Amino acid sequence: MGFFARLFISILMFGGGVVSVKYSYQIVQMFGHADLAEKYLGTAGTYTMWKLLGIALMIGAIWYLFS
Repeated sequence: MGFFARLFISILMFGGGVVSVKYSYQIVQMFGHADLAEKYLGTAGTYTMWKLLGIALMIGAIWYLFS
């Protein structure tokens, strides 16, 4: 895969991560609370889950771009 394809995919992934972190409240309002996240991450665990997934997506985008 070419560099520009990797760059494009990385930008999309990073953007998705930013959206997930920034709009975690709205995402939870659309999709509801995750019982598993509430059980293991405590109160407001669903919001934390979306933020952690967003951060992981941003890190994965950078890793994918430079690997």
